[in-house]
Parts: sequence; structure tokens; C-alpha cells
Amino acid sequence: MDFLITVTDRTAPSYLAFLTFTPGTNNTNIPADIAARRWRKPGDVASVMKATQGFNGYLGQVNFKNSTAAFSNSTYARLQNLSLSYRLPARMVRKAGMSAFSVYVAGQNLLTVSRYKGLDPESLTNRIPPLRVFTGGLTVGF
Repeated sequence: MDFLITVTDRTAPSYLAFLTFTPGTNNTNIPADIAARRWRKPGDVASVMKATQGFNGYLGQVNFKNSTAAFSNSTYARLQNLSLSYRLPARMVRKAGMSAFSVYVAGQNLLTVSRYKGLDPESLTNRIPPLRVFTGGLTVGF
């Protein structure tokens, strides 16, 4: 068995910092969880500004992106590689008329643990995280 776990502890821009426009802007698609947290009436405490189509809304988003409010904890632990292999005992291999026989399976990017609310705490964007990759095989010698 062989594995690699990486742990990264950092503060970085949150997924809210990557919004170009505020909720309410024409031709934009804001996820429901973000739209539900927007400011609505005086006295509200919200992490997302009110829905607006005006230029002041754009300036407000620019100010937000350049403030400390746009940062969050992006600490994560990722199981990047895991591989398992098994070599059959020599006695069994010789009975089958072979000199060697082993089997292996491997995986990459198997698990990410984080409280970061974006898609991937490593890339810090709204892109999909690295793909999970599985491989397996046999080694046979005669």
C-alpha cells in the first residue's frame, strides 16, 4: 500500500469573491444559496449585497472583492494518491506455470476534506476539482 495525503492551511478568497456581478444583474445566474443570503431590508446582516441592476451594485461588488470580507478559511486535506498491490505467493504462481503474478489498483484525487464553500479549495475558483482517476492491472511473468 502506498498513499499521499496533502494538507494545506491557508486563508484565501472565498467563492463570493469570484462573483463578477451582484444578484439581480441582467443575464447572470446566481446560485440559490448565494441569492438566499443577500441583503433585503434595513437591519439585515448579510454576506451578499442586495439585488440590483445599477452601476452602484457593480462598484459595491468591486469594493467587496477588494476587502477582507471576500476571504475565508480554505484549509483542506486531500487524499491525492492511493495504490494497493498484491503479489501471489511463489508456490501458487509456480503451480500455475508462471514466474510472477501480481494485481494492483490505484486512485488519484479520491477524497477532499474542507469547509471551503467553493467547488475546489486548491484552485479557489468555481471550476470543477481535479477528476478522480482509477486504474488497475495485472503483472504476469512466464
